Amino acid sequence: MHERNVLAGGFGAVLREARRERRLSAAALARRCGCSTSLVEQLERGTCRLRVRTVTVLAYALDPDAPDPLAERLRAAAGQSLRPDTARSERAWSRRTVGAFVAGARPLPSEIARSIALHTEAAACRRTALALLDQPDAMHNAAVLARARALLERGRTADAAAGPPVELRFGSHPPRRYGFGF
Repeated sequence: MHERNVLAGGFGAVLREARRERRLSAAALARRCGCSTSLVEQLERGTCRLRVRTVTVLAYALDPDAPDPLAERLRAAAGQSLRPDTARSERAWSRRTVGAFVAGARPLPSEIARSIALHTEAAACRRTALALLDQPDAMHNAAVLARARALLERGRTADAAAGPPVELRFGSHPPRRYGFGF
């Protein structure tokens, strides 16, 4: 009972505060982590002990750009109740987080997300320009050529701003590739 009170008052309070600061519900945080809503609620109430990897997953889901400071706060708040990971818990969290990434529920660091968005925009511009040029008599229509040229230029600008191509690998799923280099 004492450990439950310590977890609820320490770890649970820090987790709840961090979640609310980011305006996330327990269900939204659970989706980002790839776990159940009840697990997040139990952690906040202090009714279940947690493992090191659980803290890491929660911190990353709450702050993908800088998870380390939050992870340290959560680890400190958990204190002696923090259990070491087992091979089974590592595999389980690995499957959960891959599932959350593949489903699009888990956020990527903003720099990577920005790069992917720009590469995606560039690809859309190229597809649209090529579709315009594929129309009958497109090569004889100045308006179509001007529009295609503007789209291709916008795509080049987006690619330049995006930086190098990005490849995301999630477990055994096929890699997702973004950028002109692929």
